[in-house]
Amino acid sequence: MLISSNACQNPVDDVLIGFKDPIEKGIVEIRFKSLKGAIPKTIELVVTGPDADEVVTTLNTTSYKVNEDGVLLLAASPEATYSKSDPLTFSVAAQSAGYLDIIQGIQLADTGRYTVSPAWIKMSDPPAHLSATQVTEIQTPLAAGLTVSTPVINQKKDNITVLLEPGSEFKGADGAELNGPITVALWHVENRGNSPAQYLPDGPVLSAVTGSGGESLGSLQLSQIAGAFSLELHTKQFEVVQQISKPVSCVMSLNPEVSNPALGRPIQPGDAIPLYRYDRTHWQQEKPTLVTRNSSTGQLECKVTLSQTGIWVAGWTQAVCEEGPVFAVSSNLNRVDIKYLCKVVDATTRQELRSFYTFLNNGDRITLTHLLQNQEIRFQVYNYNDAYSSGNPGQPLLETAPLQTCNRTPQTLDLQKLPTPPPIDVSFDFACPPPTTLNESLLPARIRLQYSESGKRNWRDLVTLERKSVKAISYKLQVKKPYDIRVSTDGGATWPLERSRFVPDNNTLKFDLASPEFCK
Repeated sequence: MLISSNACQNPVDDVLIGFKDPIEKGIVEIRFKSLKGAIPKTIELVVTGPDADEVVTTLNTTSYKVNEDGVLLLAASPEATYSKSDPLTFSVAAQSAGYLDIIQGIQLADTGRYTVSPAWIKMSDPPAHLSATQVTEIQTPLAAGLTVSTPVINQKKDNITVLLEPGSEFKGADGAELNGPITVALWHVENRGNSPAQYLPDGPVLSAVTGSGGESLGSLQLSQIAGAFSLELHTKQFEVVQQISKPVSCVMSLNPEVSNPALGRPIQPGDAIPLYRYDRTHWQQEKPTLVTRNSSTGQLECKVTLSQTGIWVAGWTQAVCEEGPVFAVSSNLNRVDIKYLCKVVDATTRQELRSFYTFLNNGDRITLTHLLQNQEIRFQVYNYNDAYSSGNPGQPLLETAPLQTCNRTPQTLDLQKLPTPPPIDVSFDFACPPPTTLNESLLPARIRLQYSESGKRNWRDLVTLERKSVKAISYKLQVKKPYDIRVSTDGGATWPLERSRFVPDNNTLKFDLASPEFCK
């Protein structure tokens, strides 16, 4: 147990907690998110798949639970053996009433830590321009045809209708037939002034695309999307359907104002739209789909005939650089744990192409990826960080001369003018009554701290202290500003220590803990 002392300004006064050292290797952090609103409060979880029996929580249990932050932490069992050539393969199925089921496939190939972020879609209240539906308890093989359509909801104008033929049978990734009741999940996103790419696995970038003839097309960027949809099927045991024995007809209505960038005008009947499919791991180029006009409604639409499930995107792409430009940082910063705002702008038009935060410590390297080929850009760096900066970032501290994309020759970023922010010393002091002394081997393996602006519960990582190093320096906090602090000793599965409105003073954040059980 940890028992804190009554030290002045101690953020964990009068706290009693227990701890169990968590598993630290082979971690999968599943950060559930919602495409609109909060994540559901009640979530049913199942870990399934070939190696499900070798998966545990980071506390080495099978009591799977999403914590208050929407996070589920899983780990390879300490007895499990796995490698890149023989990874642990399993899925996490999550269900909540009124939401599309989530089945997140995972392959754990080494002892690193991996993060995935599956999204909840509430069928009765999805984001604008998106609609979804789910049909359960479908008996197999299909005795009759099944038609599934996304609903007309929230003024959404374009939708998709899917028809499964009578007698259709379903197979998994290994080719084995899947029997029993099937669930069909379908979502669709239109292009009517929105950004449909935001619902795709990596936004507008299609990584490592395989051509229709099996050739490698490299990475591509979607320049215009006509529409996108996802069709997924699974059994009650959450076995995912990959192959459908009979052709599935999908009719997707289209916004007539969508531009055809290949022809420089709005789409018209007869236009061919490139088509791509994502099978949970890879992008595949498919046969283009043709624009037609519905004879009854007059609406433009396209038809996709498929035999495999996945995410399907009808749209035009452009070639991008895998890497480049590349920058080498020259600064006075050393192990500063905050990130700074950077922007990529078109060298001529000054249009912002990308913005992100990154470390700017001396010797760091910044590699830009997936920029359009044969484009001139400028790179901007701002004295504006992700820890406490707010408001308008102002003018850039540095802007480069025009640079060609795909150039992998490192360019030096001279950031000597970037000031070093004030550091905060963070420490735990475990006090032992004389004549005893501290037994470090009994301390928690890791003590993880997070902070939030007072009252906002916007938790962000502060530092992680090690058993033999219970002191650290952070630049994320400001002196005299109130923060809420919380502490975890189980890797972030739970946060039993929490204190509000703690104000760092004299550049110090100190935790004084009276802990006789750690003494010898």
